[in-house]
Order: sequence, then C-alpha cells, then structure tokens
Amino acid sequence: GMPLTEVAFAEHLQHAEERFDLRSQELCSKQVDAAVDGARGYHDSLGRLSQQQHQQNRQQLELMNSLREHQELVAARHREQQLLSCGMAFLLGVLVCAILRPS
Repeated sequence: GMPLTEVAFAEHLQHAEERFDLRSQELCSKQVDAAVDGARGYHDSLGRLSQQQHQQNRQQLELMNSLREHQELVAARHREQQLLSCGMAFLLGVLVCAILRPS
C-alpha cells in the first residue's frame, strides 16, 4: 500500500482543502453581509433624501399658498379702495349737483 508519509500528506491536504472551503464560505458570507448592509444604508439614505424632498415640497407649497393669500388680500384691499373712491366721487358729484342746481 501507500507509505505512511503519503497517507499523512493526503490527509493533511484534505484538511487544508476543507479549511480553505470553510474560509472561503466565511469570506463569501461576509461579502454578502457587507453588500446587504451597503444596500440597506443606500436605501435608508434614499429614504431620508425623499423625506427631505417631501419636506421642501411642502414648505414650497405653504409658501405659495401664503403668497396667494397675500395677493388675494392685496387685491381685495385694492377693490375696497376703488369702491371707496368711486363712492366718494359719486357723493362728490351729488353734492356738486345739489350746490349747482338752481333753487
């Protein structure tokens, strides 16, 4: 049969191969874990970004709304002033007519 040294060497080689397999499996699972962690981190930061974007959009919308309200207020005040000046002109006209009408 085979000399003892060759048998021992073959066993040693087999153990080395098994250890190598285990090591490469560990490495592989570590790489997979790292990839999963990376993907999770990327997803989280994307989520944060879209949250910030959403917040900015909401702030922009609120700003637009308050601007529109302000413009409506200004327009309403302008209409009031126009009505007031029209009313004043009308009253003034009536007054002038009353004064100038021959008695």
